[in-house]
Order: sequence, then C-alpha cells, then structure tokens
Amino acid sequence: MSTEPARISRALTGPVSLDLFRGHLLITNALQDTVLESYLAAAVDYVETKAGRAISDSTFEWVLDGFPDGQIVLPIGPTRSVAWVRYLDADGVTQTISVDDLLIDLSQVEARISPLEEWPEAADRIASVTVRWTVGAAFCPPALHQAVLLLATHWFENRSAIAVGDTATEIPLSAQDLIKAYRRFA
Repeated sequence: MSTEPARISRALTGPVSLDLFRGHLLITNALQDTVLESYLAAAVDYVETKAGRAISDSTFEWVLDGFPDGQIVLPIGPTRSVAWVRYLDADGVTQTISVDDLLIDLSQVEARISPLEEWPEAADRIASVTVRWTVGAAFCPPALHQAVLLLATHWFENRSAIAVGDTATEIPLSAQDLIKAYRRFA
C-alpha cells in the first residue's frame, strides 16, 4: 500500500506566463496580478488533474509501504528526473539508493524504476520507502496551453458560482474537449 504522491514544490511559472495571460485579457497594468496568478495556478491544477499528466515543473514525493516485487511505476509524469529513493533499513536508519544504482526508464509518461540487482531489505513497517522525482512537460501541447487560457479567463470573467440576472455558465466545454484529447487512462 502507498500514499498519494505529494507535490512538494512547483515552478513559479507554468505553461502560460502572466504577461501572456494579461495580454489575452487586454489588461495593461499589474494591479490584478495576484488574482491573475491564482486563476492561472488553478487552471493548471485543473488541466493536470483532468489530463492526468503534468504540464508545469513540479517535484513530488511518494511514500510506499516497502519495495514492490518488481519495479516502481511513478504515477505522475512525464518524469524529467528521479532525485532519489530512500528507505528505512532493518535498524530503522534512513538509507539512500544512488540513482547510479537504479535502472530508470523515462521513455513513458509513467516512469519506471528498478534496481540494478534487487531491492534492499526495507524495514517491515508502513511508510518505509520514499521516492522523489521531478515532472514537467518540456513541451506543453498547444491544446493544453489553450485549455489553461480558456479556464483562467472563464474564472476571471465569472468570479462567483452564480450571477443573478445572468445565464448560468460552467467550465467551457471547449476547454474540456481540449483536455480530453490528452487524457491518460490508468
């Protein structure tokens, strides 16, 4: 058993820059930058969640209850690099496996990690193995880039769930359609 991977850091800039978003909205000053950045961050989170893949550079840690019988398959990608694999040994001391002692396959969206020989013996307890890796698309597909812009614009222009006197609007279907083409199925 394992926990859900935890994002421990995210790059300050995502696939859509603040300047591009400001220009898209025809805003010529920085007075609303804080709110614009929050809409961009929320749109990136939404697209990443719906597509099942990272489009912004982030670092994740994943805690496992021991080593698997075979390989570790990282559930969030595309993976750019693996920083380390740490485990508690039988004495409860944290040990780090060098990436030089691992076979790391980054060719798939879900990277795979295997030991060169076999996994060491970890303590027989929960949360005994932790993996840290960095994800992010070197290239954000134009459709996902556009989905971020559409969503952030939608939220900027519709700042509450209900607007009295207006027609109700939901997440633009065009954004959902753009994301759907890149959806990963596990």
